[in-house]
Order: sequence, then C-alpha cells, then structure tokens
Amino acid sequence: MIRGVYHLDYLKKNLTQVRSHTYLSNNDPRYCEKYLKFHPHDRQMLYQYAQELFKKGKFTEGVKQLEKSSALGYFQAKRELDHLNQYQSLPYAAQNKKASRYSSLWKWLLAILILSLLLFTFLIVWRYVENRFFIEKNDYYYQFHEYHNPEPPPKDDLNSVSIPIEKQKETLALLSVENAFVRYHELYGHIPKSLDEMTGGAPSNFLTLSDEATAQKDTILLKSKSPDKFANFSKLELHFYPKANKLILAKISPSGKETILSSYTTASGKENLPFSTSKVSQRVVNPNGGDGVLGTRGLVLQDGYAIHGTNDPASIGQKVTHGCIRLRSGDMEALYSYISIGTPFLVKPGLPDAPLLKTGLPQLSVASAILKKEESPGAHFTWRN
Repeated sequence: MIRGVYHLDYLKKNLTQVRSHTYLSNNDPRYCEKYLKFHPHDRQMLYQYAQELFKKGKFTEGVKQLEKSSALGYFQAKRELDHLNQYQSLPYAAQNKKASRYSSLWKWLLAILILSLLLFTFLIVWRYVENRFFIEKNDYYYQFHEYHNPEPPPKDDLNSVSIPIEKQKETLALLSVENAFVRYHELYGHIPKSLDEMTGGAPSNFLTLSDEATAQKDTILLKSKSPDKFANFSKLELHFYPKANKLILAKISPSGKETILSSYTTASGKENLPFSTSKVSQRVVNPNGGDGVLGTRGLVLQDGYAIHGTNDPASIGQKVTHGCIRLRSGDMEALYSYISIGTPFLVKPGLPDAPLLKTGLPQLSVASAILKKEESPGAHFTWRN
C-alpha cells in the first residue's frame, strides 16, 4: 500500500497531463515544444520555451516565442522583449554612427583629392602659359615682371647716350680683343704674337677683326706683352636666363665685378638645356648659306647646341626650339662681332637682378672680305634649331 502511494506521488510530480489519457514527462528535453503542440496559446509556456531557445543559441526563434507570449499579455515576456530591443539597438546605433563618421571622412578625402588635381592642373597650365607667351611693355618689362630704373645711367656706362656711338664702338672693340687674348691664353697657354693668329679664316676665326679693333691693334699688342697690363684685361661672358628668355653680354673686370653691357630677347628650347656651363667652340658666318632657319651668324656651344640667328623673327620671345637659342638677325650679327672662341656661356636660374636694356650693342664695322673668309660653304650644320 505504501509503495503504491509513493509511486502515484512520483507520477504526479514528474508527469503533466496535457490531454485526457495523455501525459508528458517533465524531464523530457523537448517538454516545452511538445506541450505547446497541445496548448499553443499558453503564454507562460511560450516564455519558458523562449528561454530554452536562448540557451541553445537560437536567438531569432526565441524572440518569436517571446513576441507570442507578449502578445498574449504575459508581462514578464513583454518586459524582457523591451529589454532585448533596447540592448540590440545600442550596437546598431554605434555602428551607424561609426559608418556615418567614415562616410564623412571619405567625402572630405575625395574633396581634397579633387582640389589637389585642380590645383595641379592649374599649375601645369600656368607653367605652359608662362613659358609659351612672352610679354614686353617697354625696355624694363618682361616675363610678367616689371623692373624700374629711376636713376639715369652713369656717364661712363657704355650704353649711355652721353657717349658718342663711335667712342662706344672703340671702347667695346678694345674690350672684345682683350677678351679674345685672355681666352686664347686659357685655351693654348700662351699669348698670341699678333692678331693674325686669331683672325684667320674658318675654322681658325678665333675673333672677327673689326675696323675699330684694327685702329687700336698696336696698343692692344703692346699691352698684351706686359704681364701687369695683361692681368688687367677685362673678360666677356654670356649669361642666359631661360625663364626670362634673355641672353646677356656681361663684362667681368679683373676684380671680378660684373657689368651688364647688353641683353637680347631670345627664342629658346621647349626643354631646359642639359648643361649649365659651356664655352663658344666655333664661330660661323652664314651657316648653311645664311638664308635658312639658322640665320646669318652662329656661335656653337656643344652637343649640337648653338646661339644663332633666325628667319622667323615672330618666334622671338617664345620657347619653340629644340634646344638652340635664337636671336633676331640684327642682334646676332652685332653680338657675333664681340664674341671670341672660348668665351664662357653660363645658364642662370630665375630672373636677372638688374634692369635690362632691350637694345643690344652697336654693330662693329667688319670688312666683307673678312666675313667671307669666315664662311664654311662646304659644311652643313645640323644644330638643334
């Protein structure tokens, strides 16, 4: 009797009647799931089933059971569902905020990139315009820069209008011969015994002997034989400013002081010269006949680069050549009469420090027979025009 009562109590504690003559074991792992098949609207059992699903990691299915329980009015299910919704919204909000921050950052980076490209394009266009177009308003204005010279030139300035043109020619001719003596000595290690050693026909035309220099020949030779006087000879240099398209003839005194004698507007290469220093290695009269693109005079530098005239004066002031430096025919003929072989050519950065006179030096008088000797009729010059 006692055993039967005990067995009956055990069944009541461990079994749940879900239907007439139908029981479920309370220890069944699927107890809640099976119970809900018989009583699908039991809100408390729905809540318990949701807890089991959460433990098994089935979050989505558990939330569905909580929603059913909450819809049936089970307060605890509703409270837990609200708590879960709030808990889930926090990470999503943070994630959305982070995504928004990254989106704004990418927009700023894109804007900076576009502005950089626009600035780079502007600089390229400006560089092209600056190199392509050359503006001259007056004698002291070039390459978009204006230079003022409020003080009148000194009386001993070779460009001064107060000095008669013939006197200027004599002084400049003497200077050109002094430069030729110095450059000859630098190249060959001795001083020429006479001007004839420097004024032969091509290609030995170290210097063109002008009428003004011939008149002072004896004085120059006498000075060259005195070491003290020879040490006081002045020198000439050619300075080229690519940015300003200017070629300058400069006088260098024995003390090293530089004086600008004249400047010439040029046409230069589309690209920079591959060297910064050079020397005049050859002097040519009427290259390739003198009626072509090389003009009537030429000063050869190196590697096919030369300073020469042109038959296209409209190109002066522009960067249109393949490397050579062009001058107007009149400017080139005047400059040629002053420059000897061995005269240095220097490429200068930036712009000249001092105002420049647009007009060049006066052309020295040279006999046609002398110029004829300096021609090279059999030679064909292929400079980088």
